[in-house]
Amino acid sequence: MILRRISESQSDKHALNDMNVEAFPKEERIPTPMLIQMAKDGVIDLYFATENDEIIGFFVMFTQNTCAYLFYFAIEKNHRGKGNGTTMLRLLRQTYKGYHIVLDMEVVDTKAENYQQRVARKSFYLSNGMHESGYNISYMGMTFELLCSDQPFQKGNFQSVLNHIVEHASKSGRKIFNPVIHPKTMKTINIGNDVFEELYIAEFVAKNIKLSAETIASNFNQTEIKEDVVFLILANGGNWFAERLLSHYDFPVHTEYALIKSYENNAQGNINIVSMPIDEYFKDKTVIVLDDILDTGKTMQWVLQHLKEIGARNVHCAVLCKREGNLTPTMNAPLIIAGDAWIAGCGMDTNHVGRNLQSIYKKL
Repeated sequence: MILRRISESQSDKHALNDMNVEAFPKEERIPTPMLIQMAKDGVIDLYFATENDEIIGFFVMFTQNTCAYLFYFAIEKNHRGKGNGTTMLRLLRQTYKGYHIVLDMEVVDTKAENYQQRVARKSFYLSNGMHESGYNISYMGMTFELLCSDQPFQKGNFQSVLNHIVEHASKSGRKIFNPVIHPKTMKTINIGNDVFEELYIAEFVAKNIKLSAETIASNFNQTEIKEDVVFLILANGGNWFAERLLSHYDFPVHTEYALIKSYENNAQGNINIVSMPIDEYFKDKTVIVLDDILDTGKTMQWVLQHLKEIGARNVHCAVLCKREGNLTPTMNAPLIIAGDAWIAGCGMDTNHVGRNLQSIYKKL
């Protein structure tokens, strides 16, 4: 068996396309014409493995400095199960001798339909000199396990390869590629093309909401909550928190909804009132405003001031989360979000997705 670079001949293109389509699902596949162009541009190494001029398989390699990312590795369907994969991988490693070779593969998940196939694939790589890196990689809404040719895993060198790929993808205007390396032990979730790390688990969030309900109730007797308190829920983010918070009261309470949008990037910081209950609902009442997160606090400050101006007797707010350093007083003790990472789950969304998640996640 020998390795040869794939040419732009029609026969090579057809053979490559047949294997590419057969071996990789659409969501993981780089279109064949794009592979050919990337090889022509020098972005990737694109090789066939052949024996007696018959094509056995192909692979795609990204290289940068002394790290090589084995992105695709496929054996033609009629040549599988005959030891060709072992031979091809051995030749590949000889060709890239001196490189730290990294590859990704589907995570071995017992719930996956092709679980046994994933087990066999990982066993193949481990038996042929690859090692567990201890890391996963997530991109395009998918997560894969990383294996490497020698230990320890050279995370920094591999990141340089990824940076090179991202730079090329950005310049070419092709599909967004935003890979994130993270430890296998880290619980992550893919939302769209982004990767989020679990920050607060569902059980802890639920316990905090129950405590918040008890803290708020401790400021009033039951009659006061039923007759003199209005809970103003800021939709859409506050819906999730409010529903769970108020479920801890086994008596009816007065709730109202407002939809208010603020434009943080606007030089004048405009507030847009999409919908707001009539002023009469709040006059001489104690109003508790419920929302998902106090970020800059701009919207909340406007709402609290507005309620005072229209005659509310007392105004307070209670939120699920609070950005570290935000000094807006709250009736409860919110979960603290450090840094400026985007947050999703428990009513908070990213591009209108993820509100339903029961844990709180931050974008990596």
